[in-house]
Amino acid sequence: KKNDFELSVSVFVNDKPSFKNECALKDIIKDIHLGSLLTPTKLKELSCIGESNIRYLDARNIQNGDIKEDMLKLKGQSSEYTKSLSKKGDLIISRCASPIKVTVNNRDEDIVISGNMYSITIDTTKANPYYLSYFFNSELGRNILNMNATGIAIKQLNFSAIEKVIIPLPSLEEQDKLVLKA
Repeated sequence: KKNDFELSVSVFVNDKPSFKNECALKDIIKDIHLGSLLTPTKLKELSCIGESNIRYLDARNIQNGDIKEDMLKLKGQSSEYTKSLSKKGDLIISRCASPIKVTVNNRDEDIVISGNMYSITIDTTKANPYYLSYFFNSELGRNILNMNATGIAIKQLNFSAIEKVIIPLPSLEEQDKLVLKA
C-alpha cells in the first residue's frame, strides 16, 4: 500500500490462493449469527450512561483488530437483543467490505453486536480464534475476505461466502505458538 492505493495483485486478480494445510471456515464454525438490527431510535432508547454490563459493538469500535473501550452501554437484558450477544472468544467479522473488520470478543461483559457484524463461535479443538483474527487482519487475510465479498457499489460478506472462505490452518499447537508471538 502506498498513498492509500492498493497495490496488491490479488485484489485485482480473482485467483484464490491455495495453502498446504487449507481449511474451509465451515469446517471449524460451531455457530454463526448476525448482529442486532436495532434502529437508531431504539438504540438511543436502550442506551444508558450509568453502570451496565452490556455493551453495543459496531464496526467503528474495532481498530487494528482490537475492540476500543468507548462502546455504547445498554440497559438491562432486553429481549430485543439477547439473540445478538457475542460470547467471549467468538470471532467477530463485519459484513461490509469497506474495510472488513475482524476481532475476537475478549470482553467479560455481554456484547451486543450491530446488524452489520457476524459473531462466529469457532470449534476451539480445531482452531484458535485469535489465530484467525490475526490472519484476517493480515494483508493476505484481508484480500481473501475481499475476494469472497459480493456486490457492486458496496461489497458484503454473506453467510455462505464466510463458510466458503479457505484459509491456511496449521496444527492447533502451531496456531497457539503464532498467537503467542503476535
